[in-house]
Amino acid sequence: MVWLRCRIGDGLMLANRMIAGAAAGVVSASITFETSVPDNANETNYTFTSVDIGSAAADRQVLVGVGIGADSRTFSSVKIHVPTVAADPTGTTMTSLIDVTTTGGFDRAGLFIATVASGTSAEIVVTTSGANGRCGLAVWSVNGAASTANDTLSSTASPMTGTIDCSAGGVIVAYAFPIASGAGRTFTWAGVTEDFDEAVDGGNNTMHTGASEAFDAVQTGLTVSCTASASLSRQIMVAVSLDAA
Repeated sequence: MVWLRCRIGDGLMLANRMIAGAAAGVVSASITFETSVPDNANETNYTFTSVDIGSAAADRQVLVGVGIGADSRTFSSVKIHVPTVAADPTGTTMTSLIDVTTTGGFDRAGLFIATVASGTSAEIVVTTSGANGRCGLAVWSVNGAASTANDTLSSTASPMTGTIDCSAGGVIVAYAFPIASGAGRTFTWAGVTEDFDEAVDGGNNTMHTGASEAFDAVQTGLTVSCTASASLSRQIMVAVSLDAA
């Protein structure tokens, strides 16, 4: 049985497919895209406030895609504070699922996850090893899924592409952080359904985009690709599959 759930906000419909009861004895995970937030400030640490993390649930995990732009920078930590740092100063350190740099080490993208049972909004703090020119954040909520990766992929090719496995009832999330040689690039995803496509910097040269999908059947060597509408200077895509819990 396939359920189609839609959210409408800011004039944009976001579709999320939840696959249930796909095979006897298989319990399916679900995934919902919540929001994306760009920040083009020159910072070492980025704080994203009032971030939508979806509906509270005992089995909810928050999964984020993060992209940073600077030479040889790394992620020191990604923490989620519910609902704010002031209310939850310790926060929860999100687990890295995949963390990859572009060719030459100029930009970096990663996927991070944490179980967050309560709250509908959060403050997410990205701490890095040095100053960056920009940072992008994308947020998905995942229910009924494992907290460790079944499989991962990364690509710095153009177009960004690779293959990934996914178990029956599992989900795939993909995030890309490309830098263009000109403004106004758009992106087309294949293998998973696009969730957003957004400029990170004011000149529209740095973009970020993401996609996700829930699968009722086993996917073996599924090709996931993200293709730009015009040339890019450099690019990085990361993806992860999660089994049903």
